[in-house]
Parts: sequence; structure tokens; C-alpha cells
Amino acid sequence: MDPRYFFQGKLAREEAASAFLATLLASRADFRAFFFQQLHDITPERCTALTKADWKVKTEADQVDVRMEAGADSVLIENKIQAGAIQQDQLLRYYHHELDALAPPEGASEPTTRLLMVFLAPGSQSGSGEVQAVRESERYRSGVDVAVRLSWDALGKFPIASDDKDYAFVVGGFACIRVAIENARQVKFPVDTTRERVVAVMSGAHELLRTRLPRVHLQPWRGSDFEQLFTTGTNVTLWADAVFDPMNVVNGDALRLKLRTQLKLSAKGRKQPELKAWWTALAAAQQLEVPGVGVHTLNAKGWAAREADIEGSPAELQRRIADAIGLVFTALGDRLVG
Repeated sequence: MDPRYFFQGKLAREEAASAFLATLLASRADFRAFFFQQLHDITPERCTALTKADWKVKTEADQVDVRMEAGADSVLIENKIQAGAIQQDQLLRYYHHELDALAPPEGASEPTTRLLMVFLAPGSQSGSGEVQAVRESERYRSGVDVAVRLSWDALGKFPIASDDKDYAFVVGGFACIRVAIENARQVKFPVDTTRERVVAVMSGAHELLRTRLPRVHLQPWRGSDFEQLFTTGTNVTLWADAVFDPMNVVNGDALRLKLRTQLKLSAKGRKQPELKAWWTALAAAQQLEVPGVGVHTLNAKGWAAREADIEGSPAELQRRIADAIGLVFTALGDRLVG
């Protein structure tokens, strides 16, 4: 089996890496044992117990990249292959979400589920702050839960015999992940101090939308002067850009941005006669009204586009961008994913 196809085309590299990891965790007891052995913050006794457990493995469940469940234990793995994609306090938010879900009814006994939060990242240091934030949380159940950082480098050292039936899949998969990590390091638009603030705004908006609109899959992208969220697998493609001027983006505690939203019928949508007729009529009218956001005008490239200045605190901008994208999705209704 050749794993390269997981890492080609439009499938996001982190999603492909998560699927590869989940496949190994679900299908190979020796890899599960190796995985738990790399988590040096758990005791040898617990490592042995975790290794012997009968695990159910899921991907992209409740926003978590990889989730494992067995008896009273839950393992949540947040996977990153690009250090620049780390969203501040993301692991902490997932931990608090799990605690909220475990909260017993009033008068009931405390839950017995133990949480093992794993931040999987490239290199030797990226993601350490994410783990530290969980450990320093007032809600952290020390002695019950564990938060730990793990590197792809460590997992890539999994020993497998050359005559093993899965040898090509395992070795090839880790090779693809190493290439993806190296390519991510050679980014065209590095995240400097200024861009980092814009990245944080769009990452926060992305998190809000993942909670509000779990059916719609958004991916991040970046250009020379913008950070973008775009839809995948939808009938109508949306590009939402936070455009910034590096010399004029910071205004005290506030940020100045332009929110650019662009819509176009996707290749998937063009195969549906009703949607194609709808878009043809829209193109003839040269505009699309999105209630609460504004008029999107057809541009020379065939996109219905709108751009507006926005300014505010990072938290305010996160909400405004998420609200605007949500209103676009509401205006599209069933056309988006129906």
C-alpha cells in the first residue's frame, strides 16, 4: 500500500497525517505500545495499562484531530505539521470542552474518565506552551489527567521489520510527513510579529466557526498581504481574507484590517443544473446581496466579491469575521452543502 496518495491533491497535509496516525493506532498493537512509551510524563504502570486497552480510534471527532477511547481513558491528539499553524490555547480549549462534557449532574459523583491530552508537533519545542497552558489551568486535574507534548520525529523512529506486511505503508507514510514538515518550514510568507497578530485573529475566527458550523469545512491559506479561510467540498466556494498593510495594521491595542469575502460556484456546484441556473442569473445581475454583510459585486475573474474596512481588538475582530462568514453561509442556505 502506497501512502503517498494521502498526501497529494487537495487533502490537507495535517488531515492526511492524522488519518495515517489513526490508521496505525487502530491497527497495530506494537505501534500503540511505542506511542505510549514516547509519552514520558506517564508512569510505566499506566503506560502498560494503556497499551493493553481495547481502543476505539476516531478522526475529526468533536474538532479533535485524533481521539482514542477505552474504558475510563480518553486520549485527545492535536496534530500539527506546521509550527506556524499552532493556535494559542487550542489544546486548553479542547481540554475545557472535554471537562464540560464530563461534568456530572448536580448531586452525582465525579466522573472517572481520565484525559490524556497530546500535542503532536514538529521539532523539539513547538507546542510546549500549549501543554503548559493545560497544566497551569485552574481546572487541571493533577494526578488524574496528563498533558504532554510529542514530536513527529519521535514517532518516526518506530521500529518495523523490512519483511512486515505494512513496512512500505509505515515507512512511506513517515517519509511523506517528514517532507510535508520540511516544506512547511520553507513557507513563502513567514509569520513575523505583525502577521502573527493577524494569524491569531483568523485562527480565533476559525475556531468559532468550527463550533457554530461543524458541517462546513474551512482551511487556512495565506498570501503576501492576507490570511485566508476557504471552504472545501462545498457547492459554492468561499474565500474570506483578512487583508492587512504591514505598516498600518496596528493601532494601539486595535488592528486595522480589510475583510474581503469572495464567492463562486465550485466545480461540484456546476454539475447541478439548479445551482448552475442560480449562478447564471446572479452573474447576469452582476451582484449578490448578503443580508447583514452587504452587496457582493461580480469582478473580472467571475467572483462575487466585497471588501470592507474593519478595526477593533483581536477578540472583537474574531467575532466580526466569524459573524460575517456565518451570515454568508446563512444567505447561501442549502446551496452551500445541499
